[in-house]
Amino acid sequence: MSEENVELDRQNRDLEVLREVYSHWERGDFTYWEAFADDYVWMAGDSIEPGEYTGIAEVRAAWRTWLQAWDGFSIEAEEVIAGSDGRYVVMQLFRGKGKASGLESENRSAAVATMQDGLIVRMEGFWDRDAALQAVGVEHR
Repeated sequence: MSEENVELDRQNRDLEVLREVYSHWERGDFTYWEAFADDYVWMAGDSIEPGEYTGIAEVRAAWRTWLQAWDGFSIEAEEVIAGSDGRYVVMQLFRGKGKASGLESENRSAAVATMQDGLIVRMEGFWDRDAALQAVGVEHR
């Protein structure tokens, strides 16, 4: 098998994993962790409350805290763009209703997912979609 075919196979496998994760998140199910490495890192870079969380237990606890403020929260993958070195930009659509305010919210953002051996090893959130594209060396669209 050529090097190009090996790379395409890896990308196809990675995209399948990302689609599976987002299919859960789109339904509001944030309990699916099978696609993540044990030492998975989540980094909220340009958010109101930036932070870095390491390991599934720590990331799960951070998500649980975030989700407590919402009713019907979901994240949809609108587009996945392959970068280099196993990195992908996922253009996301967040939806939810604030528990305290009762207001419906819908926002677009991006996540840079780094894949290794078929698992997500790192994700970094960006409210600025162009910054996410730039982080993986993809030209502005």
